[in-house]
Amino acid sequence: MTAGFVLVLTITLGFSSDQQTFQISFPKESHAECLSDAEKLQKKLPFVSVTATCEPSFVYPQNKNEESVNT
Repeated sequence: MTAGFVLVLTITLGFSSDQQTFQISFPKESHAECLSDAEKLQKKLPFVSVTATCEPSFVYPQNKNEESVNT
């Protein structure tokens, strides 16, 4: 198991009574890379709110015996 990070973008569109929110996640190899990308993506726009956070993620290595199956 190896540790990585996930950059999570939360985007909210619309006015206060009619908002739509969705999230997009991007895997990152290091905390520094995640923070750097998060800073670039946080924007203040009219009617759009974009927040970016970095969350730890654990990646399990693929079992080499599962890569191919002979039948």
